[in-house]
Amino acid sequence: QASGCSYALWDRRGVSECLKGSWVILAGGSHAAEWTVILANWLVDAALVTKRDQFSLNGIWTQFVDIVLEMNVDATDGRVVYRNVLVEPNTSGKEGHKKFWVSHLVKRDARLLPEAFKQASFGRMEERKIGRLEGSYTENGLPKYNGAQIRITFFLAQYWDAVPLALSAVRAANHGWGAARVVTVMNVGQWYAGPYSRPEYRRLTFTERLKQFRVDMEKALPSIRSFCAPDG
Repeated sequence: QASGCSYALWDRRGVSECLKGSWVILAGGSHAAEWTVILANWLVDAALVTKRDQFSLNGIWTQFVDIVLEMNVDATDGRVVYRNVLVEPNTSGKEGHKKFWVSHLVKRDARLLPEAFKQASFGRMEERKIGRLEGSYTENGLPKYNGAQIRITFFLAQYWDAVPLALSAVRAANHGWGAARVVTVMNVGQWYAGPYSRPEYRRLTFTERLKQFRVDMEKALPSIRSFCAPDG
């Protein structure tokens, strides 16, 4: 029983029962990617493993992680029925270091991220190269929503302009996933302070970066309000 300043710590069964039939959306950088892995592995042991699934939590290159879990009857364990980890190619070694400094140009994100995010709408649509730090996927496609699965999806959103792109992909969900209860977590901010993966912001002063954060957030707010509204 809680007393004083405290909060409940949920076990696997409690989390599973709470999230049954839900689609959990996490948009952000490395923190959001970490939360995605922690939540998935809290529900199913080794649901997401960075070395096995060939991705990094560094908040730069992992564009998209999508996993669907089915829990057993007593909600104490489960299995992965779908996993799709999408990493921007050629991001290790010297090539990756060079790309770091141009990785999230405004125009570049606007071109690349929608292509990655649309796999939230339709599932994995084609075979692709996988290997060291190049992502992975299960052979089966995105299952139809049946009201009992738990789906967890990470969208790379170092900057606010990626958030409407992610929400648009969720709105366009196929295979019945539009009927799922959606839980949304957004964690955007750290990359405005540094280390500046967006060249347009690299030379701004700290005060200018704070202003840019506000400008970008306010541009994203109409999409967020519409998505989170009762009739959204």
